[in-house]
Amino acid sequence: MQPDVDRRTLKNTILLWLVGSFFLFMTRQVPFNVLSSLMNVSLFGIYIIAFRTIATQVSIAPVPLKLLTILLTGLLFFDIFYSLMQQNELGAILRFFVILILLVYSFYLVLPSKAINIFLVIMCLQAVIITLFSIYLTLFFTETSYLPVRFYFQEMEWGDVYTYNSFFYVVQIRGNALLPFALFVAHFYTTKRNLLYRIILFIGSVVAGNFAYIIAMAVFYFIYFLRSNTASRLFHKIIILSIMIILLCVPVYIYYVQPILERKQQGSLDTRSDQAKVLMTDLTTSPANMIFGSGLGHTIEKVTYSRDYRGRLYYELQPLYILNQLGILGFALMSLFLFVLMPLYRFRNKWILFIYFCYILYSSTNPYIFDSNHIGVILILIALQQAIQKKDAMLQIAETHKI
Repeated sequence: MQPDVDRRTLKNTILLWLVGSFFLFMTRQVPFNVLSSLMNVSLFGIYIIAFRTIATQVSIAPVPLKLLTILLTGLLFFDIFYSLMQQNELGAILRFFVILILLVYSFYLVLPSKAINIFLVIMCLQAVIITLFSIYLTLFFTETSYLPVRFYFQEMEWGDVYTYNSFFYVVQIRGNALLPFALFVAHFYTTKRNLLYRIILFIGSVVAGNFAYIIAMAVFYFIYFLRSNTASRLFHKIIILSIMIILLCVPVYIYYVQPILERKQQGSLDTRSDQAKVLMTDLTTSPANMIFGSGLGHTIEKVTYSRDYRGRLYYELQPLYILNQLGILGFALMSLFLFVLMPLYRFRNKWILFIYFCYILYSSTNPYIFDSNHIGVILILIALQQAIQKKDAMLQIAETHKI
């Protein structure tokens, strides 16, 4: 018995180190680009160490989910050969195969609950770094003198840093993608530093400056505020919320939403519209292409007024790019699995489902819904589900002993 306990303890310790490495390397890609490779090594390590757990979870899954898992696995292996027939680059084919296959099996990987605390600490570190950098730019740069900094970030492919008033600098860089998600998780994972985590992550999510983040945060807090045990309490909250919306909607729209929408109309919205047109035009070149896609790692060798797409592997509208690769058949099966069946099966807690929805809401218009960020989200939510179940079980035992 003791050797089994020791083996399990060692396995969990290794998993926690790998989880910490994975999220740390993910957030420290700025300024160390090379860490993206180490991040992938850590992710592979997690799956290797947890292989037996994954196999066990697959074996006890309901038959329909088990069959769909096997079907998607077979489909992705078939797509390797199909993509080679399409003359797609082998490196790009393997990249997307690995991402998608790990996404499928991420729902079967159960991490120790301490992984959540490690994740929150690392994301708080990211939030502190970009917040301090934003303050530094405000104190020592002007609206024109900071431009070399912005151009350097863009040249290094780290992301973007910009301002419209020289009082507030947005820091949109690699490693920010899970800041809002971490904020949502911090509201349901009990730690002594809960309030501190929430404050740091909220500020960091705002500094990250992505409009989709703000929308997801608004939806999250809208629903979170309305949670109530009684109808009368819910009614009072609706009244309070209605008054706040009436008082704030006009100034918030005039001074925040409208300027952002105007800038996006000239920038990112126009780019996304161009991407959608390019991806859908390429998908519909033939009936076979629509059904089976252009293959994993397919690139669109086209230049438009908005962007040079030659050799491009990531798009802001990443779901459309995955649709372009898998076709309607493969994309429909993958979406059914990732966004409907497995979340309903694994995330029994309604708030965890809601957190997952909020992540999908803001990531679906950004290039990290089908990547390692998405895998990290699923792993943390499954660990959170386990932690909540354990806490509820302990409360029930305590109540039983009282009786």
